[in-house]
Amino acid sequence: MARDATEVSLCGDFAEVSLPARAFSAAQAFWEPLGFVAAEGAQEPYPHLTLTSDHLDLAFHAPEMCARPMLVFRAADMGARLERLRTLGFAPGPAPPPVHPAAGSALLEAPGATPLLLLEAGD
Repeated sequence: MARDATEVSLCGDFAEVSLPARAFSAAQAFWEPLGFVAAEGAQEPYPHLTLTSDHLDLAFHAPEMCARPMLVFRAADMGARLERLRTLGFAPGPAPPPVHPAAGSALLEAPGATPLLLLEAGD
């Protein structure tokens, strides 16, 4: 499917790679000397710690939420995007707890068992 170079994916804007971590402080202590800068820990839309860099943002989530790394996407119109994905034959499921079960959040499993966490941009 051809699309304009400025058009974002149907998943929304890529936000970050989220990695499971039991201790956010240990992840922060490892990644900060490598050039990543920690933001304040956040509780919404799920408890996580984000570390930013020039080209890639990392986040860390509890392994109980998802034991695998996730690709996180955000869009202001995620509910409409999820409907479009369903019409194209994709089957996004509910986002894992503790993500608020709002209409604008879902989990989509890519081939190779890569979870895509799709979030409403306001979350």
